[in-house]
Amino acid sequence: MRKDFSGQDLQGHSFRGQLLVGANFKAADIRGADFTNAILRSADFSDATAGLQESTVTNFSNADIRSANFNEATLISTRFSNVKAGLERRWIIALIFASLLLSSLSGLISTVTGAWSAYLLGTAVGEPVAGLIIIVGSLFFFFTIIEQGLQAFPKALGIAGAIVGILSIVGAIVGNASLPVSVMGGWAGIVFGTGVGIINVALALAVNTSTAIFVASAGAVAGGIALGLAVSMAILASLLGSVTLEVFAGVGSFSIAVAVAVGGVSAYIGRQALTGEQKYVLLREMAIAFATIGGTSFRNANLTDSSFTLATLKGADFRKANLTRTCWHRAKMLDRVRPGMTYLRNAQVRQ
Repeated sequence: MRKDFSGQDLQGHSFRGQLLVGANFKAADIRGADFTNAILRSADFSDATAGLQESTVTNFSNADIRSANFNEATLISTRFSNVKAGLERRWIIALIFASLLLSSLSGLISTVTGAWSAYLLGTAVGEPVAGLIIIVGSLFFFFTIIEQGLQAFPKALGIAGAIVGILSIVGAIVGNASLPVSVMGGWAGIVFGTGVGIINVALALAVNTSTAIFVASAGAVAGGIALGLAVSMAILASLLGSVTLEVFAGVGSFSIAVAVAVGGVSAYIGRQALTGEQKYVLLREMAIAFATIGGTSFRNANLTDSSFTLATLKGADFRKANLTRTCWHRAKMLDRVRPGMTYLRNAQVRQ
């Protein structure tokens, strides 16, 4: 049973080494309390008041605070030395499951889009121009994103969409009234499939952010594994869909080509984001945002004069926190936190 200390006066109380998973300390007064070596996963310290009680500080040293909630808490002069922040295992499993689910969805969407393009290109249908327009627009769309980065997604979508739209209207004027509908159906599939693929890559990188020990090589290997698994699932889903389409409609080969192209673009973008390519910093920020969902949260907390010496802070959320004179000496994985508009946004501060 989860313990409830909400609203209680716990000044100077010792919780050293105690198992307090999911405990409720909401609005409690924990000034001078000692949580050294305590297991505080998913504990709720929102609106709690910590800090000095006479000459003793609130001490969380060596505590496990993964998925703990410190939102709106007053944590002035609180010691978080060598704590372990981030996500509990159940949240990491949820991220992996969501990534695999989106991988399958991306693969299937790409497969259907490829099948539609192949169907349009077939001479029996009489609309090969529609298939060609989809292919041309897609190539321009992919090239713009690869060349200019993920921030160019709206631009790529707008320009490529305009090209597709103009060509479709021209085709309709010259006598093919159904061309715009045919093209827009396939084009929407390409865009949606790519968007899902990019979100899926962000989730895969979030898994890396949540699990990998941050050593440059180890982080790259872990990220590569997560990314490879996500893309492999997308391709596997597309293969299954393509086999079905080949059997029933005879368009499986082209559909798998489209699915592999979408998966390849997503994998390339993810790999570039993993290596720190500035053009794809937006994807990295998305990954960190996903990785902090359910993680240790200090949103709107007052951490003035607090210490995170030697703390492991991957997946921690510091948005709108007061970090005046907060000590980060030898803190680990500061590049994996969600800084919001605090000074932790500055890469030099995080080093």
